[in-house]
Order: sequence, then C-alpha cells, then structure tokens
Amino acid sequence: MYVFGWISKTVPRIESTAHIKSALIGASVTIPITDGRLATGTWQGIWYLEFRARKHSRKVVATIQGEKM
Repeated sequence: MYVFGWISKTVPRIESTAHIKSALIGASVTIPITDGRLATGTWQGIWYLEFRARKHSRKVVATIQGEKM
C-alpha cells in the first residue's frame, strides 16, 4: 500500500518505503558542541539510519560552525 499514489509510478516499491521513512524521521540534525564535546544528554545518542535495501554508497557531511574564543 502506498501513502501517495504518485510514488508508486515514479519510484520503485522498495525505494518508496525508504523515502517515506526518511520523510518521517528527517534527514539532518543539529547537535551543539561545548568545550570540544558533543552536548548530548545522559540518555541521548546519535543514530545513523539507512532505509534503502539495495547496496549503494552514501556520503555523510559534517559542518561545524562556531566562533573563536
């Protein structure tokens, strides 16, 4: 079953589920860095989720913005 009818016509079935999951989870995250360490809470973590079933390559881009102190 497809959430959007046009997805079934433009994207192979196995890929459409990956696109829907990615839309629900999100594709980027902003994480503060304090004193050179990730400022996550005690029970927080960073997870990389891959929803595509087929083998492929992927690039992860990290952009760090800040001020000199």
